[in-house]
Amino acid sequence: MERLTAGRFLYLAFSGAIEVPEVLGSRSTYLPGHFGGYNGRMITRDDILPLGPAPTSTPAEGFTCPPELLPRYDSAAVRITRGPHADLFDADAWKRLTETEFVVSTASDRTGYKLKGKAVSASAGNLPSDPSCQGAIQIPGDGTPIVLMADAPTVGGYPKIAVVADADLPIFAQRSPGEIVRFQLVTIEQSQRALKRRASDLYTIGATGAASA
Repeated sequence: MERLTAGRFLYLAFSGAIEVPEVLGSRSTYLPGHFGGYNGRMITRDDILPLGPAPTSTPAEGFTCPPELLPRYDSAAVRITRGPHADLFDADAWKRLTETEFVVSTASDRTGYKLKGKAVSASAGNLPSDPSCQGAIQIPGDGTPIVLMADAPTVGGYPKIAVVADADLPIFAQRSPGEIVRFQLVTIEQSQRALKRRASDLYTIGATGAASA
C-alpha cells in the first residue's frame, strides 16, 4: 500500500466486518481507557482479526462512489454555529475567529485539535465545568482555539465560543498538522440543512451500490 498523500486517516472496509465484542453498542477501540475493539489496544503486526459472516448483498466489483457525492476533504473552510458561551465574546473576537487562517498544531489528537494562529480572546476566563460535545470550539487562557474531537471529555471549563457543523466535522478531522483551517459562521438551520444533504448523499451512495450488485 502506498503512503497517505492527503488526509489524516485511512479507512479500510472488510466484508463481514471485524468480529470483536460490542462495548456500549460499538466495536471501536477507546485507547485511553484500554477497552473495546481488539483487546482494547492498537492493532500490531501479526495480529489476526476475525471477520463476521459476509453480507448477503454487496456492491458489484469495481463500484466506486460518484465524485459529486464525495465530501470535499480538500476544503479548508469549515462551517461553525454559535456555541453555548457565544455571548461572552465581543465582535472583535468573532471577527478574529472567522477571519483568521488557523493552522492545525502538532499538539492534536483524537481528544482535541489545538490550532495555531491569532488569539481569539484571552478575557473570557475559565467557567465551572459544564456539558461539552464533539466539535465544540473551546477558547483556553492563551486565546487560541481547541476543537474537541471523537475522544473528547464530556465536560469542560473552557468557554465554548462555537461548534463545528456536524456535516463538516469529518472534513475537519482529516486536517493534518500544518494544514490551514478557516471558520465560516452559519445558522443552526443552515447547519441542519447541510447535515440532511449529507445524509441524503449517503443514502444515494448506498442505493447506487445496491443497484449495481
